Amino acid sequence: MIQKVKPKYWSLDIISGLPKQSLEMWSDTLEKSIQADSNHISVYDLQIETNTLFGKLSKSNQLPVPKTEIAVEMFRMASSTLSKAGFDHYEISSYAKPNAQSRHNSIYWKCLPFYGFGMGASSFVDGVRISRPRTIPGYQKWIDNIFIEMSKEPTLTTKELLLEYIMLRFRTTFGLSLEFISINFGKNITQIILNAVKPFIEEGYVIIFDNKSEKLNLDNINKTSRVCLSDPDGLLFSNTITSEVWL
Repeated sequence: MIQKVKPKYWSLDIISGLPKQSLEMWSDTLEKSIQADSNHISVYDLQIETNTLFGKLSKSNQLPVPKTEIAVEMFRMASSTLSKAGFDHYEISSYAKPNAQSRHNSIYWKCLPFYGFGMGASSFVDGVRISRPRTIPGYQKWIDNIFIEMSKEPTLTTKELLLEYIMLRFRTTFGLSLEFISINFGKNITQIILNAVKPFIEEGYVIIFDNKSEKLNLDNINKTSRVCLSDPDGLLFSNTITSEVWL
């Protein structure tokens, strides 16, 4: 069907870590995804909510999911296979052909302002995150008192903005801009971050690049340097590294 329509840009979502899924099955999924000839592929690891039927069946081993080491290998396999097929692994779950990165999602990852509309939607404008109720009665009440409700939303603190920046930018292969951090949060913060990532640089989980994407070491860092997680191993440990960097 999609081949008949032939849209200029389209994205395909696939999920790893499914019940009874093997590495061979996952390899076949990746190959078929490449053959589908999309410009963009999002790869998600299955997340099971505890208090759901799926969660209960998984816990009782009626729907066994792959072990952690298999799930990790699936992540590595996706990165390797899709990169060889010409996809840029530009975000932890996202792969794109040239000029096909998601412009919508990139707004979030770059910490830029955005508007959201409708029930359960969020906006981020002038340092204020505005969240709308997820139920119809709650949303109707919010709309009826929209200006009062919006005025209740607190402006994010500098520390909260810094955490969001670190957390979201470490999802991307562009990483943290030391220049941006220095200008917006202070030169001392850049040094704190560099001290925190030093052990991960030595382990190969963090890489520092200049503005021409050339690798640097800690001795020749400049203000235009970027602190990035390596692909795939650094991205696998993104939560751990983020928690260590967080002040």
